[in-house]
Amino acid sequence: MKGKILNKKLKKLSLEILIRIFYAYDISRKDIKELLSEFIEGVRLPKEYLDLIYQITKFYEDNREAVDKTIQEHLQDWRFERLGFIERAVLRIGVSKILMAKASNYVDIKDFNYTISFLLELLECYTDSKKAVKFVNGILGAIERENLAVV
Repeated sequence: MKGKILNKKLKKLSLEILIRIFYAYDISRKDIKELLSEFIEGVRLPKEYLDLIYQITKFYEDNREAVDKTIQEHLQDWRFERLGFIERAVLRIGVSKILMAKASNYVDIKDFNYTISFLLELLECYTDSKKAVKFVNGILGAIERENLAVV
């Protein structure tokens, strides 16, 4: 039992680091690899959690246009530029995770659900807004249904 709780804590910490990286990227427009190095420096996480951070960041860097376009296509009566920085960071991470699963033709549904749940929990923590969580969850849900229905 203790191991599972620890794993959940480490997973949540790795997702929080990702949110910080994507948030800083959006604000500063620094190179995302440079930000990754800054935020990882001194962080002691097991390799599998560091790998998660690297994989999602690398996927977004390599597929930035596709990820952002996917988000834009699912914004109804809303412009991408009007999204809050935190909301945009969570959407970019979530959509990257969805598109990574689609590209690999495999999704560990339990891990995927934990990831999305933790992202939404962190979003609520940062924004203190259930409306923001509902909004982002709706977009991620629609993108997930479209892209992972056959995986």
